[in-house]
Amino acid sequence: SQPRPRLPVERVGAVDDRALRRATDARPGVHALARVADTSTTELHVLLDRRGAVRGRVHFTELAAPGQRASLPSASPEEPVHVVVLGGGQAADRQGARSTGLVECTMRPLDVAGGAIAPRVAAADLSVGQIVQGWVREATGSALWVCLSHKCTGRVAALEASEDPAVVADLPKHFSFGAPVTVRVVAFQPAGGEEGGEGEG
Repeated sequence: SQPRPRLPVERVGAVDDRALRRATDARPGVHALARVADTSTTELHVLLDRRGAVRGRVHFTELAAPGQRASLPSASPEEPVHVVVLGGGQAADRQGARSTGLVECTMRPLDVAGGAIAPRVAAADLSVGQIVQGWVREATGSALWVCLSHKCTGRVAALEASEDPAVVADLPKHFSFGAPVTVRVVAFQPAGGEEGGEGEG
């Protein structure tokens, strides 16, 4: 197993050098200097305010631009990280609706550098035949589980993952966590609250 990369602490301007003051500050597009709370297999959990009352998460798909490998960094608790709020938690989304739970954040380089934040792929955005970019969440003997965003995960059957029989025979050997992939949507079916679909590589 390869060591995880260290977290870059990027400070683009004075706004990035401070934590949020309150939950209502967690609006889409707001930059904040967060502190690492912990990591899971697919997420980095952060504290967005000094008291630790506003909690956020950075899904692994929010660590790299499409087409680049998404790797969860090695992070120590309390380590500072620059994040940009996408929504969720106590933040109002673009339609003004409020939600509860964790604030969704990104650390994609272009977003942190102040670029316009592109909408993230959701199942409702997909259509059969569409070609989309995503990242491998898991490779099993029978399929690849691919995340298109923190909102949308799909399954690519082994026989659809490659035309190379050697690759089809051993997907875990050829597809690692965070590997960028391009897939075509062949079917769609929401499953158990998680937005998902079927695709081919």
